[in-house]
Amino acid sequence: MPTALARTTLILAGTFLLQTTVRVQAVVEVGAASADGSLPVAVRVTPTGVTLGSYQGTLRFAPGSLRLVQLTTPRGGDATRLLNAADSASGVVRFAGYTVGGFRHDTVLTLRVRPTRPLGSTPLLATLEVAADSAGTRIPRDRLLPLSGARSRP
Repeated sequence: MPTALARTTLILAGTFLLQTTVRVQAVVEVGAASADGSLPVAVRVTPTGVTLGSYQGTLRFAPGSLRLVQLTTPRGGDATRLLNAADSASGVVRFAGYTVGGFRHDTVLTLRVRPTRPLGSTPLLATLEVAADSAGTRIPRDRLLPLSGARSRP
């Protein structure tokens, strides 16, 4: 059985390793416009150095700049994912997810939007408020990285 000093050393080493090698990034990808002028937008949460077990975040955009046509989460039975678009008129869509065995998909939500002004003047930003690994260990906030702006999907 490990001594108290050995347990403390293991905990500190594990915390240091988690803080130095782990990161989770929220990414927004915008696809090509369809014939009706709507655009697909995907929000992905991509972990590095960790099996992600849960997350909670927001997608923000300028109020009135986008009209939500459709909002979905991936299917597949690997996790529970939640969406809250009640504040979308204010430019906020909230999302969260949790799983026991790790997420099979990095896409956390997909929207179909109709821009009311040019998309270049409408920054989309996804941020994570909290995340944890599959054992429930909270990932430090400075390891939750936003991607500034959206990127186009091929």
